[in-house]
Amino acid sequence: MNRKTFLCLAVPAGAAAAAGLPRNFDVTRYRILTPKVSRPIHIAMLADLHDNYYGRQMQVLVSLLKNEKPDLILMPGDMLHDHRDNRNSFCFLQQLQEFPVFYSPGNHEEFLDDYEADMQKLIEMGIHVLQNQTETITIRDSVLEIAGLRCGVRADQSPFSAEEVNGLFHTDHFRILLSHQPHWTALYQNVRADLILAGHAHGGQWIIPFTGQGLYAPNQGLFPKITSGLYTFPESRMIVTRGICWQSYHIPKLYNNPELIMITLSPREEHA
Repeated sequence: MNRKTFLCLAVPAGAAAAAGLPRNFDVTRYRILTPKVSRPIHIAMLADLHDNYYGRQMQVLVSLLKNEKPDLILMPGDMLHDHRDNRNSFCFLQQLQEFPVFYSPGNHEEFLDDYEADMQKLIEMGIHVLQNQTETITIRDSVLEIAGLRCGVRADQSPFSAEEVNGLFHTDHFRILLSHQPHWTALYQNVRADLILAGHAHGGQWIIPFTGQGLYAPNQGLFPKITSGLYTFPESRMIVTRGICWQSYHIPKLYNNPELIMITLSPREEHA
C-alpha cells in the first residue's frame, strides 16, 4: 500500500472515529407499570463508572444525577476499578449521601486488592452494599425489596442457582435484583424478580453506526447480543445499561455515549 492510498483510507477512518467519540451523556428513560406501588417512584440506575473523570469534584456527573431528583439510586457494579486509586469514584459516591443508594459489586470490584476495606468505605458513606443479601426500603408509601449478587471471579456462567437467588427474597413487594452480569440469562430465566438491573457489557464498546450493534462485550465476545436495553424473561424483566464510563482501559467508546438510566415505577390497578 503506497502512502497516498494509506492516507485516502486513514483520513476518513480517523474522521469517522473522531465523530463517534463520546461528547454528552444520554439519559434513557423507562416506565414500569406495577400494582405493587401506590405512587410513582423515580429510580436512577448507573453502573460501570470505572473511576472515569468528569470534571473538578466530578461535578459534571454529580449535577447530571442530582438534576434528575431520583428517589433512589441503584448501582449494579463496576463503579470502582482495580489497578486505579478510585479517587474519582469515591469523590462521586461521597456526594450522594442525600439519596438512598444500593450497590452490588461487579467483576472489577472483585479484583480490588483491598476489596473488604473498599466495601467498608462505601458502607461508611451510607451506601447499602449488597453482597448476596437483601434489604427492604419504603419510598412514597411503597416497599421495595432489593437484592444484590456478588459478581464472582469466573463470570462466564452464574455461580448461583435460581433457587439460591429466589431464596434471597422474603416478601411479595416489588422485587429488584442487582446483578452485574447481563449474560447470565440461564439464571434469569427462572428468577422471580420484578426487575433485574445489570451492566458490564458497556453497550458493546464500539457501536456500529446506524445499526445499534455493539462490536465487543466481555464474556460475550464479538457482536454481543445483550448489551443495552430492556429484555424479558418468563417471570422478570431486565434493564441493561451501557454504563456511565466514556472509556475503559484507555480505549474510548465510539458512537456510544455514557448512559444514565432513569426508571419510573408507576402504579397500575391489578385489572387495569
